[in-house]
Amino acid sequence: MKHQKNVAGWLYAGLFALLSTSLSAQSAAPSDAATDQNREQVVQMSQFIVRTTSGMGYVDANSASGFKTSQNLLDIPQTELVITQDLMRDIGIPSRYTTDMMQYAGVATWFRGGTQGAMIRGSRAATNLSDGLVGASYWNQDFIDSLEVLKGTIAVLYQGSATTGSVIESTKKPLKIQQTIIDLTGTTNGGFTAAFDTTGPLGHIGDVKLTYRVLGGLNSNGNWFNNDQMNVKDIHPSIELDYKNTTWLLAYGVEQIRGTWNGNGILTPSGDLYTGQGYRDAGNWFPGLDKVTGLHRDLRTIFLTKISDTWENKISAIYWTETEYGGNAVITSENWQTGTFGGIFRQNNEPVNFTQILDDVTGKYTFFGIPFQTTAGFAHSERADTSKFWTTVNDGPNTFTVPIGSAAAINAMHVPQQQAGEYNVPAVPGSRSLGYSELVYAQEQIDVLPNLLSLVGGWAYVKTEAINDTNIGINTPYPSTDIGFHVWVPRWGVVAHVTKEISVYALDSQSASLNNLLDYFNQRLPNVQIVSKEVGMKTDLYQGKLVVDFAVFRTVQTNQAVFSGLTNPQGVGYYLNVGTTTNEGWDSSIAMAPLPGLQVIATGYVGTVKNQANTWVSPGFGNMLTLFFKYDLPKDGVLKALSLGGGFSRVGSRYITTGGETFPVGYASKAFFKMHEGTQATAFVDYKITKNFSAHISVLNLLDQKYPMGSQSPGVIDPAVPRDFQLTLTTKF
Repeated sequence: MKHQKNVAGWLYAGLFALLSTSLSAQSAAPSDAATDQNREQVVQMSQFIVRTTSGMGYVDANSASGFKTSQNLLDIPQTELVITQDLMRDIGIPSRYTTDMMQYAGVATWFRGGTQGAMIRGSRAATNLSDGLVGASYWNQDFIDSLEVLKGTIAVLYQGSATTGSVIESTKKPLKIQQTIIDLTGTTNGGFTAAFDTTGPLGHIGDVKLTYRVLGGLNSNGNWFNNDQMNVKDIHPSIELDYKNTTWLLAYGVEQIRGTWNGNGILTPSGDLYTGQGYRDAGNWFPGLDKVTGLHRDLRTIFLTKISDTWENKISAIYWTETEYGGNAVITSENWQTGTFGGIFRQNNEPVNFTQILDDVTGKYTFFGIPFQTTAGFAHSERADTSKFWTTVNDGPNTFTVPIGSAAAINAMHVPQQQAGEYNVPAVPGSRSLGYSELVYAQEQIDVLPNLLSLVGGWAYVKTEAINDTNIGINTPYPSTDIGFHVWVPRWGVVAHVTKEISVYALDSQSASLNNLLDYFNQRLPNVQIVSKEVGMKTDLYQGKLVVDFAVFRTVQTNQAVFSGLTNPQGVGYYLNVGTTTNEGWDSSIAMAPLPGLQVIATGYVGTVKNQANTWVSPGFGNMLTLFFKYDLPKDGVLKALSLGGGFSRVGSRYITTGGETFPVGYASKAFFKMHEGTQATAFVDYKITKNFSAHISVLNLLDQKYPMGSQSPGVIDPAVPRDFQLTLTTKF
């Protein structure tokens, strides 16, 4: 593993040196720059709202909206990488999986899906922040304008943020230019996408101006694997009202997802993806069974007031519902001695309701000649989740055992599908929960020596309450399982400018999480304490053409519960709060435009995620290297309308527990798999046939490598999809 870390580090260092030597001090703008009209849309009325990143290329040095300030990223003691709309379109993956795009920006995949499937700095980052609000889990990517990858904990600023990093989705907002875009995509594996996006002004009444945006579409991922289907329908209308210094946005969304719900690939005893019966059967999906339906509805609003030239306030709120229903198979064990794998048939019926309100205020002022910036606010959220999962069925057993690689046995399985709202009394009860969370925060940034030295300090008061019921009885009151905690968490940092275009920083930020397990005396264990420290450097060189960040970090979680293996005098198994998880290493990203027409974005990471016994924490990974580029041919040449590019993403030293795996006779069993590594590569060619009509050809998994892309357990694996050629036709008017 040490050798692989050194290789990844040297590769990344070499990449940085190679790209940096090609820089010149010329000030040519990035290729295919936005028109003046589009640039007006890019300029934000507020640091709280990202209008659009379309036309900005890959290099976006000044987007600090994720940190709720109006500062340049050079002045913030934390790192961020923006996946712009241009980059998203060039990757060109016509699927609902946001993780497929994020992998080219240094974010690994825990499961293929939305931002909740992200892994940052070696471990899972299970968050879904949409415009700063906690969003629904599985929205289609077509309503996302950009993704901001924030490294490290941001618990002081956001509810629901993860320990190692978070991804914030910025949704597409109404624009003041009339524009309609239609995309039609077909793939060699039978996939098809039809998407539309229309926006523009509705008119005005006096000083009141109205704009709208409506987007949505249909998506089918085709037949990458046998019995694997995913069909998505969604629509997202929004309307914006502008009155002098006030903006009010109201947005609604509906999405229906129908298809396979989780990866069913399995790992061999060596940690490879099992493909013994051919790659098309690597997913082990069951016909007529893995047809879970997800129905999501989302209503959000943002009310923004520019109080003065230096102060503004944003009130935002969201209400969304998710309902998952249908039957699926979940693989729970692999027995290589008997040559079988087993699992359960599960009926899903899980409604979730979530509400959140958030208020942020920010402003700049001078006190005794020293510039200050204040950012403060509060958030309150409520979540109700009723997991009516059960495994009894009417026409067969609720468990299965199937010969490994037997397509005939898999295709013979069948479980009836229930509709939304149906509920039968299960033999194995489901569960339900209520959750309440409150956050009050304040952060101050002081330019002690303007343009030279800044200090950042902030505190947040976090209160969380959880009510859980694991013996679900419909229409019965909740039992007294109410637990919660409240805690103050700080965030301290310093930023020093080496030059106007280079800064170094240090950051100490803390967080906490609820621990609901019991000790020897049947008392709840103390809350998990999280302390994160990092130091780093940033550049914004050559008029924004070389944006680099580099960070060395260490995050320690203490008070984690470890099962004692014993029982207390009451006969209950108890836990010890001796567990520790240490996540440490370095990561970096580069966004650059070194030559006219060329844009490059690259990331690197090397680190470890281990517990108090110096054992890897599952799931975890030790290194990652990514690169993506685009080159627009010269505008005065014969091929002036042609662009080409591509990139790769490789995750190494990836570990996962071997729980549920029975190794063959004579094979040394082990606690962890070191999974087979694979390189996900893509390439594209884009040609503007006319000013408003273009064709985009891309190939996914260019090397056609067969490896586990997402990994939740040895029997819940998302195989990398086979090589797939895709043609997208886009018209804009």
